[in-house]
Amino acid sequence: MKTITPFKTTEAVTLNLKGNFSKVLIVKVDANFEVEGKLIDRKALPKTKRHTLCLEWADFPSSPGPLPTARS
Repeated sequence: MKTITPFKTTEAVTLNLKGNFSKVLIVKVDANFEVEGKLIDRKALPKTKRHTLCLEWADFPSSPGPLPTARS
């Protein structure tokens, strides 16, 4: 899990690719403490020969899932 907090100057995180993981969760917290997250498959990450990768929040689309329906 990587976080983008209101205290950071950019909406980017650095990911170490040497680790053993199949998905990465990027969580963004805004100044009003509202939270948004993006779950990214390792296969969807850009290919690189380096050991680290800089991920920009805007580079990955939000995956809108179906909203839960209200039960009466």
